[in-house]
Amino acid sequence: MPLLKTMTEQLIESVRRISKVFIILSAVAFTAQGEPYAPPSWEKARSAYYAGLQSEKANTDAIILFDRFSAETEDNAPALVYLGSLIAVKAKFVGAPHTKLQYAKQGLALIDRALAEDPNNPEMLFIAGTTFYYLPFFFGRRSQADHCLRRILYLGPDRMGDMPPHLVRNAVQFILQHIELSDEERAGALQWLAKLEQR
Repeated sequence: MPLLKTMTEQLIESVRRISKVFIILSAVAFTAQGEPYAPPSWEKARSAYYAGLQSEKANTDAIILFDRFSAETEDNAPALVYLGSLIAVKAKFVGAPHTKLQYAKQGLALIDRALAEDPNNPEMLFIAGTTFYYLPFFFGRRSQADHCLRRILYLGPDRMGDMPPHLVRNAVQFILQHIELSDEERAGALQWLAKLEQR
């Protein structure tokens, strides 16, 4: 386990170093054009995340963006969970099984770290839960996916914070479709979804 932990930390640091090179080049490009660098909004960052689930190039771009966010934001746990999810998803864009495993473990380590810092953030729970849900069974994360997603229901509407309403709606719909709920949990989720769809 210590050796695996060391390898994972080295992989994370390698990605961070590569990302910082791209960040510097990007900043130079903005300066060359006479435009000051301004970090993107969370709305644009979320859009970049979902694009990064679809293609390798978009995935790389989103990883760079969220690595920048995690470095620049004081409360960086939300950025870390997005970054970890993107790195784990990067595994599907490579062919070598060993490399796939490395990316998956590297991403999961970041997600675990983020959740340890903020275990009741609903947006983080949704990103972590859906990432865990779609992992191959041998990672053994399905029960953790259920826990993260069910936790959103227990937090309830009053604990959604800055999570956009459409993202809350997506989370509740995903939970209803993919998580085995008790009758009481399902009734509560359906009632919550009905209120969201009235907005």
